[in-house]
Amino acid sequence: MSYKISRSLKRQVQIYRFVEVVESGTGFLVLTILTVQIGCFHPDMPSKILWTCIPLLLLGALAKLLRGFIHGVYFEGMSCAQVARREVHPCPVIVGSFTVLGGAIRSTFAYVALSALVRLCAMVAEVSLGVFLYRAIPELKGHPDYDKDLGLKHVHEFLVVTCVCLSLHSVLMGILVFFGLAYACLRFCLTSLKRLFDVGGCCRTCRQAEPLRQTADCPFWERLERARAETQKGITWYVHESRHVCFSAIEAHAHKEVCGLPGFWFHSVEELVDMEEDEEGYVWQTKSCDCELFAAEDMLDHMQDLPQSTRCRHDVDAGLEFARARGYLTMLHVIKCCPAESEDIELAASILAGFASGLSVLPWQPYPARREREGDLQHFILEMLEDDDFRYITLDLLHEFRCRIVGRTRCPTTICGPPTDCYTASGGNASPVTLRATTSALNSFAQAASDIHAHLHGHQRPRTQPKTGLTRDVMKSGDEVDTGYARKLSNAYTTQSPVGWLLQTTEPDFQRANDVWVNSVRSELMAPDIVDALLDLASKSDNWPCNVVADAIRTLSALWSRRMITWHRFDDRLLEHFPPPMASIDQLDNQDNIQKKLKGLVRLFSDPEVHPQYLPGTVFSKLHLAKILISQGIRDIDEEVAEMLLQCLCYWKRALGPREVDWLTCEVIETLRDLFVTSTEKSALQSLIRRSAGEVNCLRLMLSSRVSAMRGALFFATDPGIFDNRLLHDLSHSEVKEKTWSTEIGTHKNNCVAAAAGLLAELISSPEVSSALLPKPSDNPAFYRTLFMSLSSILHLEAMQIQRDLANASSSLKESASRPSTIYLTQLNFSARFVLLFGECLGNPAWRPAFGLLENISSSLEEGAENRMEHKEREVNVLLATRYAVMIAVLVLTRYPGLVQSHFDHHLLSTCFPPFVQLLMRPFPRLQRCSRLQVWEDELHSEIRNGAAQVLLLILPRVYQLELNAASPSASKNSQTRLHAAESSPIPLNSVGIALGKLQKWAALQSASTNLELTRHSIAVIERSTGIANVLELVKESSHSWSGLYSPSLSSQESS
Repeated sequence: MSYKISRSLKRQVQIYRFVEVVESGTGFLVLTILTVQIGCFHPDMPSKILWTCIPLLLLGALAKLLRGFIHGVYFEGMSCAQVARREVHPCPVIVGSFTVLGGAIRSTFAYVALSALVRLCAMVAEVSLGVFLYRAIPELKGHPDYDKDLGLKHVHEFLVVTCVCLSLHSVLMGILVFFGLAYACLRFCLTSLKRLFDVGGCCRTCRQAEPLRQTADCPFWERLERARAETQKGITWYVHESRHVCFSAIEAHAHKEVCGLPGFWFHSVEELVDMEEDEEGYVWQTKSCDCELFAAEDMLDHMQDLPQSTRCRHDVDAGLEFARARGYLTMLHVIKCCPAESEDIELAASILAGFASGLSVLPWQPYPARREREGDLQHFILEMLEDDDFRYITLDLLHEFRCRIVGRTRCPTTICGPPTDCYTASGGNASPVTLRATTSALNSFAQAASDIHAHLHGHQRPRTQPKTGLTRDVMKSGDEVDTGYARKLSNAYTTQSPVGWLLQTTEPDFQRANDVWVNSVRSELMAPDIVDALLDLASKSDNWPCNVVADAIRTLSALWSRRMITWHRFDDRLLEHFPPPMASIDQLDNQDNIQKKLKGLVRLFSDPEVHPQYLPGTVFSKLHLAKILISQGIRDIDEEVAEMLLQCLCYWKRALGPREVDWLTCEVIETLRDLFVTSTEKSALQSLIRRSAGEVNCLRLMLSSRVSAMRGALFFATDPGIFDNRLLHDLSHSEVKEKTWSTEIGTHKNNCVAAAAGLLAELISSPEVSSALLPKPSDNPAFYRTLFMSLSSILHLEAMQIQRDLANASSSLKESASRPSTIYLTQLNFSARFVLLFGECLGNPAWRPAFGLLENISSSLEEGAENRMEHKEREVNVLLATRYAVMIAVLVLTRYPGLVQSHFDHHLLSTCFPPFVQLLMRPFPRLQRCSRLQVWEDELHSEIRNGAAQVLLLILPRVYQLELNAASPSASKNSQTRLHAAESSPIPLNSVGIALGKLQKWAALQSASTNLELTRHSIAVIERSTGIANVLELVKESSHSWSGLYSPSLSSQESS
């Protein structure tokens, strides 16, 4: 992420702005000449020349007015800071919007394109009229009275000057229209000359102008996003230069209503740190500290601990520059030298809070190739974390934060002894604003240390080892296991997007950093006084801002919770597979008191009058608190923890839509499942969940891929039948492709299907029948009808089939990948090259190409598409949701054997029966090979097929019964016709008759799979002789075979 505009891009914008000023002056000169010429010499002008000059005058004036109007439409009333934040004007005008690269990139043409279009049209018209005017000069000189008429001579002189000015003005307009492309070609030539003559080492300007190149750790998508982000910042700088070019950083910050750009737009981090160091002798003055120039909203707005998106809250470029510029040492000097209630302390703590939490993310991220000559920056942060000097700086900073939170001050330092702490009279008397910044900074250091500790210890216990029942030929080597585990880590992906692409950087070795830095941070944070102070802050929510309470809980969670570092759970359990916590409560002398306070926090946070249930900060705090209790083994209040998590679960229906809410909800569900799996009070927890107001209905609603926001209002209905009937109505209408008024209002994509199905399966599988979660079929038949309709929607393989087709297309394209010297038509990507390399550069003062014109980007595109976290997450969710849906069906039908005969009519069977037949017969779509999850995937495939066979064993008698009751000669004939039609075209199995015919054919093939040659006639004879007993026996044998060892050749046989 580019946090600032580079000097080379500033120079590019300044050159553009200079050319624009010259073009504007030339345009006014042309207008002046034309006005004087028409006003003074129109009597002597031939009509041909006069009616050419008038359109030129009107054209130039209209073009200037249009460009000024366009600039006002987009930027009138907006400060430069608002432009930088890309705030949308109330009346935006969009010329066009195009999606390229398979819909991954959307290119929107607005201000720049509209201005370029006006300038381009004006240039074409001006050149056309200018040529016409130039051709009129010889005719004017050939006039019979030219030598005698002085007016004609003056007209001739003005025409010559006009043509020269028009030519110059047209050239300048052409330069402005194609400035980005021309400047990129110039930079390419300079770079080539530098490499040719090897003069780059002494030319800093050329080194800064060198673009990003394709490297192993800087893939195509990373370069593309960086280039687009830098271009956007260049537009902001162009607007700033157009308005007030003479503003300094202090003036820009002072005039927030018109500018308001932070200091890093004008100076590098190193320059800002040097400025702060120069002011150390004057920090006692009342003036505002220059640290405020660092302050930016995107630096201080930290999201809570979601592993899928927390890395994207860090600006890795700014974090690296801050570390290299001795920023941590400078902030320590500011905190030590300023008075206790100074605003500078708040600003310095806020800066540290923004940068320190990214210390664990920086070693994973790529850096521009031009900087490799300055040193191995990939491991610079690791070297800093392994150094004792930085450890002492960190400890000193943490001690300063600790003193301000606890309420202590440092006695003056003497030569004979080190500084000592002395308690204040009132204790903990920091202002709320300073306390907020201090707790945030303390939390940032704790989060970074916890993340490093989790990555180090999590790598030693990967969850990719196969079960003992698998054959040896599917066992993975150690390198493959390590590579597969690294691809599961969230920090291994780009910071440009939470669902972005894999960076393929070298996995950092945190062993030395953990021994030196993490252990020191842990020892400082585990001091009894700071632990007690954090617990007191969390318990006094009425006295302190909610951010202080949230940061206190997050700091304790970083110390005592098992941290999730992967982008998906992968069905891992908290206590069994997650890395151990960074610290343990047992290490404290007052552990009993600490546990008592934590239990009090659970009761406090469960009180809706103290902590509103539907505030995001409260939900996150409850989740962190629950993880602390589970990780530390405090299990005597599991019911209260479960009730607190159930309150968090209800937040999902209040905030449908954002992807982050789905991630939070999935983690709440998984934590509730961890609590239930490891609890010794499962019966009580199950009863609590069953009696809860709306939580079971919430899980049932989550089984649908599309959720209506209006249905959440029925969670807490007094009559449970109301929700069942409305849900049944929605599911029934979804089958016939009709829309009810609730779906017309709006539905949201639900990404919590797998997590909800997993928790529901875990609850149902509990052996305690007395507190069963399921109602009796006779009491609530709509419950089971909606349940199986929801499960059938999960089990359809059409969505997975589409993913498999895309994967096959991707692999086929990769197989036809050309050599570097060969270009195929499929690899040209004409639309992407035209839009990104030509369309976006027109009139753009800050355009930078992300790839070369002749660069082969097809392999990069396909590799980036496969390595995107979004696609991997979707595939894993589909696979886990299918597994748990089959498991729920098996558990329910096993628990109530008579359910099939009493409640499964033809309509419900037509919904449920075909998906299970598909699971039994069709091959499963495979996960992407780059995920390295083949062993884990094979285990799930075996479980799914085994469960599908068990379900078919239970419902096949009912299917045969209904088919025989409805059997007739005409019906049989129609059934055969439909079956032959289904054989000729690969349509989905959407009816019971077709599905049953397919199953009988599969059974016939299975029973006749001998060395005999099979023909269509012999298969038909065997099919007619295959009855219900034969099909049931074959399905039963299949279930036993799939429940055993999984053969890797099974998938290939099914595919063939």
